[in-house]
Amino acid sequence: MRFSLTYPTVVLDPPAELLTAEGMGAIAAAAEEAGFAGIGFPEHPATPQSWRDGAGHDSVDPFLALTVAATATAGLRLLTFLTVLPYRNPFLLAKTTATLDRLSGGRLTLGVGTGYLEGEFAALGVDYAERNALFDEALEVLRLAWTGEPVDRVGRHFTAAGAVSRPTPVATPRPPVWIGGNSRLTRRRVAALAEGWAPVPTNPAQVQRRKTAQLESLDQLAGWIRELQEEREQLGRLAPADVLYMVTDADPLAEPERYLESVQRLADIGVTWLSLGVRGSSVAEVTDRLAEVGERVLARTAVPAPPPCTDADARAVAGLYAAYADALDRREFDRLDRVFAADVVAEYPGHERIDGLAALIAFMRGSHAEVVRTVHRVVDVAVTVDGDTATCTAAKRNDLYRDGDAVPTVVSGRYTDELVRAADGWRIRARRSRHS
Repeated sequence: MRFSLTYPTVVLDPPAELLTAEGMGAIAAAAEEAGFAGIGFPEHPATPQSWRDGAGHDSVDPFLALTVAATATAGLRLLTFLTVLPYRNPFLLAKTTATLDRLSGGRLTLGVGTGYLEGEFAALGVDYAERNALFDEALEVLRLAWTGEPVDRVGRHFTAAGAVSRPTPVATPRPPVWIGGNSRLTRRRVAALAEGWAPVPTNPAQVQRRKTAQLESLDQLAGWIRELQEEREQLGRLAPADVLYMVTDADPLAEPERYLESVQRLADIGVTWLSLGVRGSSVAEVTDRLAEVGERVLARTAVPAPPPCTDADARAVAGLYAAYADALDRREFDRLDRVFAADVVAEYPGHERIDGLAALIAFMRGSHAEVVRTVHRVVDVAVTVDGDTATCTAAKRNDLYRDGDAVPTVVSGRYTDELVRAADGWRIRARRSRHS
């Protein structure tokens, strides 16, 4: 399980100290030190007063705030939680996100939603009735613009004739996109187009306000996650979607044991990230509480043992290895995102540790590409299952492999399923787990 800090400005009139660059940087750095894997900022540029008077809150510009967080941290994921796609011209958003991804070294996770505040749409001059069409259009344009290639597209409110957006993001093939919301349409979008899903716990009173489906029970969430992952597999998307949720029935500081029990229950049904808010009246108070959360909660959320690996899991592992080998064989390195998650860490004999998918692909494309020869071509993969482990033994072709060739040893990192290269270079141990 990974944790993302929701920055403590999601209140009315937050302390001024928390709105300074120094304060934001200090809190982001403290979150990283405490063990948080990400930090998130919401987006509400022009909220109706009635919303603020109800359950509303203030917010800062998420992209500017995340830039500050990026400069104060080394590995923290930077999450927009959530930016409303219909509010912006998609080419402007492509430029903003590519720039932030560049400045942060490929750490952006773009959390997006369709939006639900009609008054905010009106204030920004956007037709609320068009929000779903604008969302789909923007998502398509982002994926095209991020390639850096000319885009020809006639949209509802723009005409692009050979429009080019460069420099491109660092993340390969693109920054991960997480879509928020509970609707069936949202889950279909995640299955087909996104890398993550951010459902929102909602009771009957919140359904009308948030314009989304009710979500109150873990059984309901578990069913939706299972349905989502199955649909992705049917579409040929091997990597399971990340799922970001939140614990609503316990406070991590007041009830750490109960909170940890809730974390475990969510991990068991496939939640991979948790959003956690830590508030305070000053930067010092927030950073102290972050340290306490790190010690009492984050340090104790060890990755749980994976469930038993089935024959179907073993076959999936063999297929993943074949996809990995084929991508290397053909030098189609961008296809590795079908196998590796963004946070993969790899080591090659004689080279420094490689941290992250973008760095791994750059390494393969670069001056050290000689270490990834066609030695990875597989004639046959034998799979055996023993308890929670599937072991794949790949036969190697002598005409393509020499004993002296360097072979990568993946030391950690999340794949479609967790694959760890064993020391002999041709055995893979697969741990069926979504909880890394």
